[in-house]
Amino acid sequence: MASYIINENTNYEITIESSSEGFRKVSDNLFYLNYNGNANRSDDYTFTFSDGASIRLTDFSEFRDFWASTSLTSVVGIPSSNSNPLINVNIGFGYLASVDIYDDITGVRLVDDWVPQSSRRNFEPIGKIQYNPSTNKLTLDKLIGNGSNRSGTNQGRIDSDGGFNIESSSYHSDEYDLEAPFRDNDPPTISITSSDITSGSINNESFCRFHLYIK
Repeated sequence: MASYIINENTNYEITIESSSEGFRKVSDNLFYLNYNGNANRSDDYTFTFSDGASIRLTDFSEFRDFWASTSLTSVVGIPSSNSNPLINVNIGFGYLASVDIYDDITGVRLVDDWVPQSSRRNFEPIGKIQYNPSTNKLTLDKLIGNGSNRSGTNQGRIDSDGGFNIESSSYHSDEYDLEAPFRDNDPPTISITSSDITSGSINNESFCRFHLYIK
C-alpha cells in the first residue's frame, strides 16, 4: 500500500493511498492512477481528510493498457495551500469515462458512475472534488473544459503543482455529507446526582478541569 500526505498538519490535509499497481507519485502534488496501464478497473484509491472523513474512488470505466496515465489521462492533482481540501481529477480518456465514489467510513456509495462530462461538452473527463471540514460537505464539480469536443487540450491537463493548466468553470455540482470520525458535534454531558454530593465524591474541596474547544 503506497500512501502520501499532502498539506500535512493543516485543515486542508489529504492522504492519498492505494495498493494498485498503477498508482504512481509523479510529484508532491501529482499522482498517476494507471501508470503504464497497470491498474485494474476495480482498484481502490482513497483520500482521507484531516478530520478522518474519507472517500474511495473505484470502478474506473476507462482503465485500459492503451489509455495509460499521462498529465491528461487518469491522473489526480492535489494543490498545496488551498483553503479547503481540493482534488483535481481527470478520470480517463474521453467524455464517457466514469468512476464510483464511496464514503469510505460508512461504506455508502455516494455516486454510481460519476461522469464529469455527461453533457458531452468536450472530450475531457475533468472535475473538482472539494471537502469542507467545517461542514463535512463534499462537493463534486463537473468542469466545462475546452468545449471543442477533442482530447489533449490544456484545460484537461493537470500540472506538477496539482492544478489544471488552464482553469475552467463548473457547469454542474453535487453535494454530499461525509462521516467524520475525528469530529464530534455533540457537546459533552456531565451528570451529577445528589448521592455524588452526599457520598463525598464531590464536595467543596473537589477539583475538576474542563477543556473548552471553540471552532
